[in-house]
Amino acid sequence: MSQQQVMEFLKAHPKEWYCSKQIAQHIGASMSAISKNLQGIRKVKNNSFVYFEEYEPWRYKYKLKPTAIELVELREKRGLKNE
Repeated sequence: MSQQQVMEFLKAHPKEWYCSKQIAQHIGASMSAISKNLQGIRKVKNNSFVYFEEYEPWRYKYKLKPTAIELVELREKRGLKNE
């Protein structure tokens, strides 16, 4: 089980929030492996790939961040000026 597999899962489901238990069930990996990989993702200082938020003490939800290109396209779609 690697962080890459977690990232691939989040890329396949970009609009949903998932807790580690849900990610483990979808990937078919152990909770400990998923938790360790997600902990590594949280500890990266300039994490530009994954949003995470604590929804209960010591419980996090994860979601893939949109890329810069996706953000520009979304702003154009909404008729907003790109800066």
